[in-house]
Amino acid sequence: MKTLLISVAVVAVANLVALLGFAGWLVGSGRLDAERLNVVRAMFAETIHDQKSRETAQSAANESLARAAEQARKDARPPMTATEQLAARVEATEIDRQRAERLRREVADLQKGLEQREAELERQRNEFSRERGEFNRMREDLVAQTTSEQFKKALATLEGLKAADAKKALVELIAADPVKGIGQVASYLNAMDERARTKVVTEFIKDDSKLAAELLERIRVRGSVVSTPLESVADGSAVAPR
Repeated sequence: MKTLLISVAVVAVANLVALLGFAGWLVGSGRLDAERLNVVRAMFAETIHDQKSRETAQSAANESLARAAEQARKDARPPMTATEQLAARVEATEIDRQRAERLRREVADLQKGLEQREAELERQRNEFSRERGEFNRMREDLVAQTTSEQFKKALATLEGLKAADAKKALVELIAADPVKGIGQVASYLNAMDERARTKVVTEFIKDDSKLAAELLERIRVRGSVVSTPLESVADGSAVAPR
């Protein structure tokens, strides 16, 4: 026990000597004097909470002083003369005028955009109405053409011919009137029995594959046109043929 006490005493004396030596070094090197010692003592005398409260109060006081100084500066400003007041009112009026003018331009641009969109919609409605009328007329013409007695007689004659002969007759029909004739040929082919149509189209392919492709496309379109109910055309669900 006695040995332990001696050891503790020796360590304490050594620490004290080291502390005194460090303090002596600070004083000797010019890093510590009585004034700095008082500052350190004052710093540790105040708690962190007290320091923050003091700094907050000081900041609020500084802001209050700044506002008071600004108000005093404004109060010290001489009153505006009549000329200055007039100039200020003119400036404010000009700003209001520019703002109103900008608002009028924006409203005018919006109205112009709406009018353009309405005009485009009207154009599209008119175009659709025109295409629908053409579609209906084409459908009615096709139905009337393919159900007439003369058409049926000509169709029966073509179906009674050999495929090569029927193809020659149809080619002559196209040659007589290329624009109208190709539509008539497509109508005949569309109304033919499937086997007879296949043979005749095969003959067309042998001599003119491009014409055969055109006829097949027209047959496809005629099939969709004739089978399309008028109600679907009226409500816009049908597509006009090319």
